[in-house]
Amino acid sequence: MVKFRRLENGFGNISKLSGNRRKPFRARKTIGYNENGNQLYETVGYYKSYTDAFEALVEYNNNPYDLNKKDVTLKGVADLWFSIQKEKMQYNSYRAYERAYEKFNDIYQNKKFKDIKSMELQIIMDTIETKTGKVKFKGLLNNLYKFSNKMDMALINQAELLEITDGTHNKVVKNEFTKEEILNVFKNEKQTQLNDVVTILLFTGFRANELLTLKKENILLDKNIIIGGFKTPTGTDRTVPISRHIKPILERYINNGKEHMFYNKYDNQFTYLNLKTQIKDTFNHTAHECRHTFTSNFYRTEANKITIKKIVGHKDKDLTENVYVHRTDEELIRAMGLFDDYMETILCH
Repeated sequence: MVKFRRLENGFGNISKLSGNRRKPFRARKTIGYNENGNQLYETVGYYKSYTDAFEALVEYNNNPYDLNKKDVTLKGVADLWFSIQKEKMQYNSYRAYERAYEKFNDIYQNKKFKDIKSMELQIIMDTIETKTGKVKFKGLLNNLYKFSNKMDMALINQAELLEITDGTHNKVVKNEFTKEEILNVFKNEKQTQLNDVVTILLFTGFRANELLTLKKENILLDKNIIIGGFKTPTGTDRTVPISRHIKPILERYINNGKEHMFYNKYDNQFTYLNLKTQIKDTFNHTAHECRHTFTSNFYRTEANKITIKKIVGHKDKDLTENVYVHRTDEELIRAMGLFDDYMETILCH
């Protein structure tokens, strides 16, 4: 029989539930009293041992958090974790984790922690230049997920899905799709989803994650434009004209009855990690080389360079923001027409 220690009034309550449970010890927090003077509780979590449950109550009483766990934001988890670690961790390590946390903007900090996906975290980590910085960012996330599960949020540790690149400052060699490879992708009679995704990437310049998370409501076929993109200020919600070469492909996916275009055989949204692996295995290219190929081919046309940068989402350092932003949809569509004409010379071979 488990011998429970006596807890002071108002501290909380620990009980062992009956049956064969993986986590039989329930920790509850006193939230008030009824008219008979009996304590009222709200569950903090369920734990494998009495000690784990007791530590959870100690942690909660020292640093109370929202027990409505489904609504806890990234900032809510991080603030509590940092407040606890400040007294435990060496200063340099603590500051390194603080710098890693600064990679999250206000949008992500105020997002419900359970709603943040691995593909979003991978995008943020890919912007970190050094391998040390990437390792610390992933380490912070691992700590936050482990800590959140002490709060009994039962989240999948998305940090385990992140990939750390070498993080060196050496320039990454990007290999374009050759004209023959572009032709083979475009003319592929199988019309697989992977082939369609790569074709769209080659004719829009979207990053893979930008395409996978694109909502169909932002594909305006009647206006021949797509509104999408993120990661940088100039790339967020940019206008990308629809190439005449991919409009039929978009039309095939636009009526699938779902929020996004691409889903796997289990009817789950196609993930960045799966796409990246499949592109590498099938085409021997990285997902980003689709974007690089699009950009390189666009610059081979006679389209205005400022307009191209607007479509791709690149910032021109020599231009003021006003000059850069004020490009009409008509100008962008005309530029895409020049791109389509150039691509025609490849696709007609």
